[in-house]
Amino acid sequence: MRLFFTALAVLWSCAVHAATTSDFKISLYLNGYTDEQSAIMQSAADFWGEVITGYQDDVPLTGVSIYAQTASLSSSVIASAGPVGGYWSENYLYARNGVMKFSTSYLSSLTKSGRLYWVALHEMAHVLGFGTLWTANGLYDAGSGEYTGAAALAAYRAECDASASYVPVELGGGSGTANSHWDEAWGCGSGEVLTGYIASSMYLSVTSRAAFVDLGYTVADYLNEPIPAVPLPATAWLLLCAIGALYLLRVTVTVRMNASEREQNAGKTVFLT
Repeated sequence: MRLFFTALAVLWSCAVHAATTSDFKISLYLNGYTDEQSAIMQSAADFWGEVITGYQDDVPLTGVSIYAQTASLSSSVIASAGPVGGYWSENYLYARNGVMKFSTSYLSSLTKSGRLYWVALHEMAHVLGFGTLWTANGLYDAGSGEYTGAAALAAYRAECDASASYVPVELGGGSGTANSHWDEAWGCGSGEVLTGYIASSMYLSVTSRAAFVDLGYTVADYLNEPIPAVPLPATAWLLLCAIGALYLLRVTVTVRMNASEREQNAGKTVFLT
């Protein structure tokens, strides 16, 4: 059985936590989580704070603030995330802040199964721009199924499919899964964190890390081997069977500007909702 990932933009305020080992900082504002869940969320933020080291353009930014809240969501939604504020540089639209929401109906099971970490990594990636700021940055045309960002495409050719002319993007699963994840049937195999489905073991590919180069970040050692797969505990399969193939709603952040409008907005903070 498959479980869809999603991203949705909402905003709120709560207490702050911050940690990173690079010049790029992810600050978490957590509300409604246990100490264990907060530690897991922080570990996911620390991971991205080590992978992403800064910005390619000269911008007055030092990282991204992510507001994370528990909430009573639709029965078909376990989590949602996306950027709500951005900054136009000369060459990129960067995420400045964003939100994540985890359903109170599933949060405990995600924690016990060991899947909360992977889901948090996935949702944080959407806040950073993966799948949500592709179109704005000229990396993907909605509905095409063909991601053409240079760094990720080069990595995909080296890692998974030497003859590829694009990185395949998921077109199934409906709104919220389509056009914002790698295709489950791509050449790298299943179980990748940034496809639209969860698996019994998961890993983060070189291609995924390279995609953040396409979004204008500097990325540490992204051409190294993929981060190894980590098997999920046996209890994770019980959760998958209990939830089934649930569809998770999402409002995708889509920003379209022509060259003139982009030039006029360079150096400005923008709202993405």
